Amino acid sequence: MTVKSILMAGACLGLLLTTGCVTEQINPEDDGRLETRLIVTRSGNEVNLSWRSRMHVVYTLYYGASRSSGAQWQVVPGAERVVGTGDTVYFKDRVPANQPRFYRIMAMPMADYKP
Repeated sequence: MTVKSILMAGACLGLLLTTGCVTEQINPEDDGRLETRLIVTRSGNEVNLSWRSRMHVVYTLYYGASRSSGAQWQVVPGAERVVGTGDTVYFKDRVPANQPRFYRIMAMPMADYKP
């Protein structure tokens, strides 16, 4: 090992030690968005829907026969005002086995909810 390579290694190590490493954790609970991931599974005519809810948030589930821009979305019966608890919410829907159905969820802060 030459003196030059030892000095270069030392300089790199010194730079690493002086700059350090910063880790920032972003908490999605505090970022102001109400992003929700709806999980849908289907077996025959039974559809299971679930999502992780947030406290003080009102959720409404919708269904449609298509995802196109002109699709007509309707509220899933019984899922028009689901209040978040901070836990995972489970919901069941029944659909004829040969009928396609698409789902979406709307989340709104309880303070902004207007029935």
